[in-house]
Amino acid sequence: PAARSARLVPTWREIGSPAFDQLRETLSSLARKHHVPGAQLAIHHDGDTIQVEVGELEYGTGAPVVQNTAFPVGSLTKVCTASVAMILVADGDIELEAPLGEYLPELEKELGKTLNLRHLLSHTGGLADGPDSSSGLAGASMRRYVIDYVQSRHLVLNPGTAFSYSSLGYVLAGHLIE
Repeated sequence: PAARSARLVPTWREIGSPAFDQLRETLSSLARKHHVPGAQLAIHHDGDTIQVEVGELEYGTGAPVVQNTAFPVGSLTKVCTASVAMILVADGDIELEAPLGEYLPELEKELGKTLNLRHLLSHTGGLADGPDSSSGLAGASMRRYVIDYVQSRHLVLNPGTAFSYSSLGYVLAGHLIE
């Protein structure tokens, strides 16, 4: 209890405190250094949450990043998907080189025989980047998405032959994990 009350920085949450100002300046400096127009940072520690926002939503707009600004997660989830997939491989639950059709019977038959998890994780599956969000996917189940979009006719390359960035491949890897 005594150690808990003697926090290094007891005023993290207070705007204008030296700790808060230092955190804001560090985030601003990193954003400038990496040419990021705006950023948010939230830290939760010992029951306290502090949030810092810097910059603008989109370069040149002047619209500030605020506490409730929602940023799209985009490709950040690919790291998590690949990590979980490789844990399943290490545990022997799935095989990196096994045809995906063995795990996902809804896959088009020929594609299910050729495509494997290694292809998906290394962007060598030959799949297109994926349909954009305006193509009516919002209400689609993952199974329906796979049936509709993971098809041989949508391949841009033969699986395993070359690199082609594919969000669709990671959607499929996520479905496999489920």
